[in-house]
Amino acid sequence: MNRTIHDPCPIDEGKLVIKAVRDNQVVLQTGTQQRSSIRFRMACELVRNGRIGKLKQVVVYLPAGRREGPFASQPVPAELDWDFWQGQAPKNDYLSNDHMGNLFDCMRSRKDPICAVKIGHRSATVRHLGAISLRTGLNLQWNPDQEKFTGEHAAEGNAHVAREMRNPYDYSFVN
Repeated sequence: MNRTIHDPCPIDEGKLVIKAVRDNQVVLQTGTQQRSSIRFRMACELVRNGRIGKLKQVVVYLPAGRREGPFASQPVPAELDWDFWQGQAPKNDYLSNDHMGNLFDCMRSRKDPICAVKIGHRSATVRHLGAISLRTGLNLQWNPDQEKFTGEHAAEGNAHVAREMRNPYDYSFVN
């Protein structure tokens, strides 16, 4: 059975998600739809192919989120089980999303999206790490192989790696 998933999951679920996607041969689009933008794709290709010269430094800015809101809630499409779609995340109103073109293409072709599951997980992890650091106000050290904080303040950082899950969307259904 073909399944397609859009996943903005937290850090702790990443390894389980990667394994499940590969084991079940499903298409998964992570919450980094900007990778589908033609301008973003062009920028990536320019860097990868050395067209801008040798890359010496990367500066990352963490946005505070979209600022033009509050966004008006939209009616949930009849074919969408919005509660199930949100899963164990806190309940939110439905807002339409117009950056899903690559996902829809992959739903038809069954190919990996521009951002494959492991790349998406690692990219999302960086975003989460920045948010955790800002939230705690601490200088934290991350071990990417273990996918957890280490060293001083590890316990404080690791407390933010997972989130409380809403029933029935917890891990109880996972074998």
